[in-house]
Amino acid sequence: MSARFFALALLALAALCGCGLQIAAPDLFLLRRSGPGGTVTLVVNDAGTISCNRGRQQPISSSQLIGARDLADELAPLARRRLRLPSPANSVYRYTVEMQQGTIRFPDTAGARYPALAHAELFDAQATAAFCPRRHGQVGR
Repeated sequence: MSARFFALALLALAALCGCGLQIAAPDLFLLRRSGPGGTVTLVVNDAGTISCNRGRQQPISSSQLIGARDLADELAPLARRRLRLPSPANSVYRYTVEMQQGTIRFPDTAGARYPALAHAELFDAQATAAFCPRRHGQVGR
């Protein structure tokens, strides 16, 4: 084989792999909580970043990324069903999760029936405390 053929083959392989082309990783999900004090929006990306309220992307740890991927896997069946639950009189917060598979809308009381939704609420509380410093300790402010 000639050196030219070898070089062209390497370029083709690099193009197929996306090497060095800065191909963006997909978002795992957008999680929005609304209620007293306003709205918090978290966007978690599969590359290991999170943003709070359209702010700059911040890196998350490997364990946080694994937890976010696990949560996305748990939520996927509900998103495919496009689950929408009404808010009972005793609910305070309302959540929306947008994913490739679909959108889920639920009140803060739904975690008792749907463990994946309880995990989403816990993720929201932990991520808001860690990545939305102005909101630390002030849910929804």
